[in-house]
Amino acid sequence: MERKYFKFERDGFLLNCIIIGNGKPVIVIGSSDYYANLFPKEIYHNYQFIFLDHRGFAKKNEPINPLEISLSHILDDCHEIQKHLKTEECIIIGHSGHGYMALEYAKKFKENVKALHIIATGPSFGVHMLESEKRFEKEASEAQKNKHRENQIRFAQDIQKEPDRFFKHYCRSMDAKGFYDWNFDSKELWEGIHTNKIIFDHLFGSVFRDIQIEKSLLNINCPILVCMGKYDFQAPPYFTWDPFLKQFPNIKLSVFEKSGHLPFWEEPKLWVDLWENWNKTII
Repeated sequence: MERKYFKFERDGFLLNCIIIGNGKPVIVIGSSDYYANLFPKEIYHNYQFIFLDHRGFAKKNEPINPLEISLSHILDDCHEIQKHLKTEECIIIGHSGHGYMALEYAKKFKENVKALHIIATGPSFGVHMLESEKRFEKEASEAQKNKHRENQIRFAQDIQKEPDRFFKHYCRSMDAKGFYDWNFDSKELWEGIHTNKIIFDHLFGSVFRDIQIEKSLLNINCPILVCMGKYDFQAPPYFTWDPFLKQFPNIKLSVFEKSGHLPFWEEPKLWVDLWENWNKTII
């Protein structure tokens, strides 16, 4: 499937955009290169996927000003690009921490969002993460725990050599917690991906930690699909969503039995079927 490449400049940040497919517009917030390489190719026949960089993945020729890295800046970037591309109403997808971005986008620009799909994102990045730690200690094998310890040793070595690539090294260090096949090495998935440490430190250190998802959900009326991997120890467990399912009937939760942190990549056929069936309900 042909790819179309665009670049957008916002406050000196060069935001890449990759568009693949034809049909209903779908915006994926995150790294355009990373996610464009992971979503199943079968999905592009009926949908136009728009993969957008946010500032955490964008290059900038000048030093990054801490006043330019707020979540509000990131959401406004995405909205301006959406307007430029003339996709007035679309589905928004956010994976992992980017699920909080997609959630806040759907709240702030609700007139431009038809539906919201959150993948491998827990109800919070704070208290619910403690459940993930408890579950890993209880359910993971000793071999998996040892693999995770080995990855942490390598992580310490990697960031000492390349501190500016902290986020990439961190994600790779979580492989034994983040994949159903916990021996998998995600190094190739991150090849060539640019990251800005100062922005990820801000997002994961305070923004995502402080988001109160219940307040956001009260301001979102569109359909929401939450997709979680049963063996994802990198995010809060799938069952932490249960109280919210009772309170918000517009949320549908699907748990992938043989997935960790990347269900759409680990079980692509199952994810495509889920996506197609869900979209039939929101027409």
